[in-house]
Amino acid sequence: AGFLLDLVSLGAQYIYFHFDEASRNPTLRPWAEKACAMMGCNLVAQSDVSQIVGTNLVVRSHPYEKNALVIDVIIKNRAKFHQPYPQVQLSFEDINGNPVASRRFAPQEYIKDAQIDLNDMPSEVPIHLTLEIVDPGRDAVNYQLHFLPPSGAS
Repeated sequence: AGFLLDLVSLGAQYIYFHFDEASRNPTLRPWAEKACAMMGCNLVAQSDVSQIVGTNLVVRSHPYEKNALVIDVIIKNRAKFHQPYPQVQLSFEDINGNPVASRRFAPQEYIKDAQIDLNDMPSEVPIHLTLEIVDPGRDAVNYQLHFLPPSGAS
């Protein structure tokens, strides 16, 4: 009986100290949701930025500001779950692939609608973003868009 009690105690300690990690696991998530419903805790948001894609990326001169660019892109969360909006990093390179400029946008910089929960990017819904940056110059001939976890996320 003592061994069984020690085993249960060890399991409970493991779950306590690794609960956030376990709650991100799609297999364990339903169990974590049930446990939190009973204990009144909050689960961390699931996040997998590899499931966020960008399409229809267009870079053009800013219509009103000199030496500025406007970037339009459609982003979509392809994960089967809602997740926090990512940081969006736009990087420019020269013809040899050397970095010329880079700008990172936090979700609150590209989502202006206060009604939108920045921790709740819906699944399979296209979202249009318009980003404005200083023109990185003539050497910037290639550009890439990267999605990074939001600040404070792991």
